[in-house]
Amino acid sequence: SRNARQIERDGVARNYATVRQMILLTTWDGFLTSPVFGLGYNKFIEYSRTNPTINFTTGGEGYYTHNSAIEVAVEGGVVGLTLFLLHWWQYLRGISRTVRAAVRRRDTLAVACLVGVPVVIVSAMLANLLMFYSFWSISGVALACLNLLRRDAAGVEQPRL
Repeated sequence: SRNARQIERDGVARNYATVRQMILLTTWDGFLTSPVFGLGYNKFIEYSRTNPTINFTTGGEGYYTHNSAIEVAVEGGVVGLTLFLLHWWQYLRGISRTVRAAVRRRDTLAVACLVGVPVVIVSAMLANLLMFYSFWSISGVALACLNLLRRDAAGVEQPRL
């Protein structure tokens, strides 16, 4: 259970929430260290070791952020986070209107492609999904579907393969 305390390497009993709080405080410190461009790609684990409790608890291994958006913010700074959010904005912009139109047309394939987007976005906030191909596959299919449906709604002729 996530609430059950487990004895860490330093002999202190911590639960999941305590560890996550420790990670979040360390990510905030890391973000403040370099707010514009971040710590650099895949540098948070190394930075997390600067927290003496994390370093001792993990035996010098450090922790991942366990959160996609926070990882992008701490490793990419405001620049990286802005680009990340702009990427996701293209999915979210008008998705509810597009899904309703697909449902009205009984386009089950389009609806199936689009319903995965909110699930993926929520999952990205709870875990680091950036390195999973299925994450990007769902995102790519959904974006392609959204683009096709938007063109269709605007009356733009679809390119033929």
